[in-house]
Amino acid sequence: MTAKERILRSFEGKEIDRIPFVSYPSQFFTGTVERELRNNGFGLFWIFSALTIHTPDVKIKIFEEYTEKGEKLVKTVYSTPVGEVSSVLKHSGGYGSKWGALRTEFLIKKEDDYKVVEFILKNEKYTVNEKVIYETERNLGEDGIMVSWIPKTPLMEMIYHYYGPEKFAYEFYDRKDLFLEFYELLKKRYIKICKILSKAPVIKFFEIGDNITADMVGKERYEKFIMPVYKEAYGIFKEEGKIVGSHLDGNLKILKESIKNSALDFIDAFTPYPDTDLTLKEAKEEWKNKVIIINFPSSMHLKTYDEIKKFTFSLIEEAYPADRFIINITETVPANVWQESYKAINEALIEYGKVPKL
Repeated sequence: MTAKERILRSFEGKEIDRIPFVSYPSQFFTGTVERELRNNGFGLFWIFSALTIHTPDVKIKIFEEYTEKGEKLVKTVYSTPVGEVSSVLKHSGGYGSKWGALRTEFLIKKEDDYKVVEFILKNEKYTVNEKVIYETERNLGEDGIMVSWIPKTPLMEMIYHYYGPEKFAYEFYDRKDLFLEFYELLKKRYIKICKILSKAPVIKFFEIGDNITADMVGKERYEKFIMPVYKEAYGIFKEEGKIVGSHLDGNLKILKESIKNSALDFIDAFTPYPDTDLTLKEAKEEWKNKVIIINFPSSMHLKTYDEIKKFTFSLIEEAYPADRFIINITETVPANVWQESYKAINEALIEYGKVPKL
């Protein structure tokens, strides 16, 4: 059975020779161990953006500098006829990995920034990059599935891209009218993007890049601002026969019932206990109507080979009969441990990961 067949059969709830084990393409290095893993069933959850956003009426300048610690700071300045805004990303290659960035400066810092951001958003142009889609399909073959990102829902864009957590809280409570007006602008943009993306050829799977954690979002805001957008987006993609999920990778215990009732086919990047407050067993019991794609808990990559295998066995037990269940690597793994960790996970699944016919 190929890696692609395992993934597809998992989504269909069918018997599989073993639980699928996959990774985002950014989470490992190509070479001997990677080749060995893939020869032994390791697959690719090839996630990328099929959407290209153009800003023809905006001039963009990028400046780079390095701190004394060797961290690269990248400042992006957006200049428009109504003013300019900027953001800063700090690239530090977390844990010695080959990627990783933290936003340290956000686009909206003062009230005048709203009109600049509004100008940028209203002048965006969107296209589906069909060339990249067809090239990816041809190159990937049977080694996994293609998944296109859908941008974060409006509320999550506000937190991650425009405000940052602290200013988000102030704007939400102190300038609610302005906050809600901006939210509605982002929502209108979001639905427009979904309608364009849903027409993308070949791609079956789409994932909303929400990075939700209950600590920041809360149950009330999740149900008021996020669930309705999921529902509307879901309807758009379902009209085109697509499968839709979201990237929910934080503490989710207080949201578990709300997530069950969310319009999603799958949950990706769910990170079970001990790294968050929800066990895999609880999630499987609550989200029976969804495919659960976990992120193998990052803390476990630091354990010994035998400890990682033992923990993988425990995940198999919690997920039993392990239908509609996939183990993914979605988060940064220390560069000095990924090889042994991935081999231990893969070996455990080969030995005990068979999914029975139900």
